[in-house]
Order: sequence, then structure tokens, then C-alpha cells
Amino acid sequence: MLNENYHLDIAIIRYNFQLTSLWKPGIIGYMTNGLLFEDSDLTKEASIQCSSPPLAYAMAPNRLVDYVGQLDILGEGKLLRRLLKNKQMVSCIFWGPPGCGKTSLVRIIGNELGIDSVSLNAVAAKIADLQTVIQTANRRAALGKRTLLFIDEIHRFTKTQQDVLLPVVEQGVITLIGATTENPYFSVIPGLISRCKIMELVPLSESESNQILERAFSHYDSPPAIDQSIKDLIVRYGNGDARKLLNGVELLIMAHQDGVLSFEDASLILQQTGHPHNDDSHYDLASALIKSLRHSDPDAALYWLACLLEGGEDPRFIGRRLIIFASEDIGNADPAALNLTVSVFTAVQQIGMPEARIHLAHAVTYLASSPKSNASYQAFGRAQAFLRQQSRPYSVPHSLKDSHYAGAKALGHGMGYLNPHECSDGVAYQVCWPGTETFYHPKRVGQETSIHDYLVRVASLKLKARDSQGVFTEKNGV
Repeated sequence: MLNENYHLDIAIIRYNFQLTSLWKPGIIGYMTNGLLFEDSDLTKEASIQCSSPPLAYAMAPNRLVDYVGQLDILGEGKLLRRLLKNKQMVSCIFWGPPGCGKTSLVRIIGNELGIDSVSLNAVAAKIADLQTVIQTANRRAALGKRTLLFIDEIHRFTKTQQDVLLPVVEQGVITLIGATTENPYFSVIPGLISRCKIMELVPLSESESNQILERAFSHYDSPPAIDQSIKDLIVRYGNGDARKLLNGVELLIMAHQDGVLSFEDASLILQQTGHPHNDDSHYDLASALIKSLRHSDPDAALYWLACLLEGGEDPRFIGRRLIIFASEDIGNADPAALNLTVSVFTAVQQIGMPEARIHLAHAVTYLASSPKSNASYQAFGRAQAFLRQQSRPYSVPHSLKDSHYAGAKALGHGMGYLNPHECSDGVAYQVCWPGTETFYHPKRVGQETSIHDYLVRVASLKLKARDSQGVFTEKNGV
């Protein structure tokens, strides 16, 4: 049983929109056909049906002091905490994965600022709903009152719907807070992006998940006795998603028997297969996967991939590691490796588990079976180290400077530039920088063999071109 009884009341909010804060605990406004209203029968029925709401809903924080996570924006001295401390807020978009606390944070902002808030879900809201809220916000603004508009899943809005928000956000009539799991730079129109501060929220850390877990069990009068291994299992099950974690806790509470919960029972209830791993084994397994790929051992790589996935590892983490490997350890020996891993990562995001394991296995076997070269990775390290030891960087030669704008030629920009496409064999002798160091040493492995041979040939042709055309210098122009 929950410690406190929960009652759901529907606020009486009529068409004249004498708004009551929709985020106050126990008060909910709902919209239909442009009207925010109550129904006495619905109120009575809702009070009965919601006497025991889901644990994740019941534990949603209403105060900043109860909020867990997102220290990058809410830590001491960070932007959002400063704004709330000063009772200020700007239009913004919260971007983060499910269960990271976007909706709870909006609720807390409304409570902390003490301003009226309206919530819309972009999946169901129409332009008429937006216009109704805007009309009310205009009337409130004339009285010197602010209105906070929260739009969940804002990436679901069409361009036209988002355009409706531009003037009122620009004028400050509405303080907009959008929430999205999608990259807003791809899913939100540029005009709205320029008017909003983008704040990225991240999955909960293990310590933050444990903090929420302890609160969850203390929420019950007689929670079952569990040991640390089960707590670790629940945290791994949540995978940084507070809602999923709390749903897991509630499922265990509902399904356990005799007041004692074993690890086997918990694993069965949560359908957690494999062997959950801690932070150390998480990095050890990831390291084993990468090093097996580097040693061209597809069988070992597949085994370590299976260990990661069976232990509940986020497949997107594995996909990112494979993309890095494709350039760092294969590089120009097989340029197709990068295209494949990027495609696999996209597939993992679109398909999800358990089918995503097929795509990851596809990438792992290909990478393990590809020729290896870290020449381009090492070449950049040499170039970077050379730059950092210079007292000042080289200036760009005039022959290579941008010359497309009026007046550039008068400055000598582009003078002496030789277009290789217009030269014999497609090679010209052009001094592209003052240095003489060689950073890139292509290996004679895979497709990089042809790159090695090509650069040797180009070097020879450049010497011939130098002897025939003369060396251009900015001083003598020859």
C-alpha cells in the first residue's frame, strides 16, 4: 500500500480562462474543442479509478529539492538553477531520452515561479488549441501576468503549427518550454530554435538511479527485503530511465510473495536475462570487444558483444564505439567500414532491441574481418602535436586564400594558385604550407595500399611539374 492516499481532482476552468495553475498538485486541466472544463461525473469516476496511481506518477517530484539528476543545468551555479533562483525563465526546449525528467522539471519550474501553466501534447493538439491558449495569454499579458506553455513531444508539431508559436514567443507573451526525445536541430524549425535555449538532458547516472530506487522502496509501508544484487539488477533494468526503473520496482512489489524477494525471482519478473555487469565490467567488456575486433577475431568479438547485450547494455553505446573503431582502427584500409557502422547505428536507433542485435552482429563480423590501419588516426595526432609546439601557427599562403569576393585580388589573394584539373596528369606543384614534415604514412594494407602507391606517384609528378613550371613564390610571382 502507498503511504498516502491519492485523489485526482479536475479543476473548474471555464472558457474565459481565469486560469488556475495546472501544475499544482492534485489539480489537472484538460482541453477539448478549445475549452478547459470539468465534468462532475468524470471527477467522481477519476477519483475512484486513480486512488492508487502508478508509482512513477505518484513519485514525480513537485519541488526542486526533490529532483534528481541533470546537474549540468541544475547544479549549483548552473544556468537553470540561477534562473529559478531569480524567479526568471526563458523559452527553452528540453532534449533528452525518455525517463530523464523532462516533464517533472517543467512542473517544478511552474511551481518555483508561481505562474500559470498550460500543458499540451503535440500528438493531439491542434492549431485551434494553440490559438485558444495564445488568446488567453494575450489577455493575461495585458494584465501583467505571465503564461508558461509546456508542449510535450514538440517534435511532433508540423512546421505550420510551430510557425504559430513564433510571434508570441518572440514577444514574450508566452514562455514556451518544449520537450522532445528527438534532436531539435532536425525536428524543430530554425525560427523556433533561434528563440529558445536548447537544454540537453542526459540519462540518470547509476548513483542517481540508486537514489531514486531508495526513495521508491521507502514509499511503501512494508517493502520486501532485498539485497544489493537485486538493487543493482533494478538499476540495470532502468538503464538511466527513472520511469522504467520505478515501473520495475512496482512490478516487483506487485509480484513478490512471502515478503522475501530472491534474485532469481527478480530476474524472472523483470525478464532480465544474462549477467548484469557493474561499471568496471561494463568498460572491461567494451574494451574486450574493441580489442578482439582489432585482432581480427570475429568469434571473440561476437562473444563479448553477446555479453554486453545480455547484460542490458544500451545498443546505441555499442554502435557509437563501432563507428569510432571504423575510423580509428580500419581507416583507409577499408573506407566502407565507416559507412557500414553509421548505417548500423541508424538501424539500431530505428529498430531497437531485440532485433538490433542482428545489425550489431553484422557490423562486428565485418569490422573484425576487415584489414586494419590506424595511419590516418596517427597522422592527425602528429599534425596536432606539431601545431601545439609551434610558438605561432603558419599563415595561410596568399595563393590558397579565398578570392571569390570583390577586392580579394587587389590583396593578392589567390595569386599563383594552380588548379590541378587544368594540369598535365592532374598534378601541379603548389606549395600548400611552409612546413616540410610528413604526418601521413599510409600502410600497404587493404585499400590503403593504392593510396600509398598513388601518393608516391603524385610526389614524383610534382617534382617533374616543379622543374617544368618553376616554383611560384609570393615575392617574385614565378
